[in-house]
Amino acid sequence: MSRKGKEPVAYENGPIFRFDLADDDLSALPASLRGKIADALVPGEASGIWTLVGTPDSELGDLFRRMIARLSPIAAMYRRELTENNIELMVRSILADAPRPDVHAELEMDNARLRADYLRETPMLSGVQVRAASGRTPKNRSEPASRWKREGRIFAVRYGGRDLYPAFQFADGQPRPVVKKI
Repeated sequence: MSRKGKEPVAYENGPIFRFDLADDDLSALPASLRGKIADALVPGEASGIWTLVGTPDSELGDLFRRMIARLSPIAAMYRRELTENNIELMVRSILADAPRPDVHAELEMDNARLRADYLRETPMLSGVQVRAASGRTPKNRSEPASRWKREGRIFAVRYGGRDLYPAFQFADGQPRPVVKKI
């Protein structure tokens, strides 16, 4: 292969070798490989970045193939998550500058203080801890707490993106019936 007179640079890391390929390197590949690359290209988009990775270790080679097969769906999921996060950040930045009555800001501050006090003063259980105390062993680690919450038998306080369950609403690993009545 040629790179305007230079060979591709090999990046060696133990038994793994990586060659970054330029356009003229791609043109020097066998026709069958060029065809596979052409099939992978999206019409109207750039030709991409191509890297040749190899190893003499067959087990490591099999591991690479399995990992690479999983990368595309993971990358797509990550891109969707990034998009959602970016939209949320933009909405937050827009709302942060929106004029609001002072009463809303005071209510939010009071709510935050009260929630922090409650979380500090009240013993809380995670879904995993509720599961352990219940004596049940479902595959879903958040069960039975999430089901009991849906049924209105217990309630949760949201903190750090997860549900926490005040411990007082349980007796012997089961929801106290009075919580549902309330």
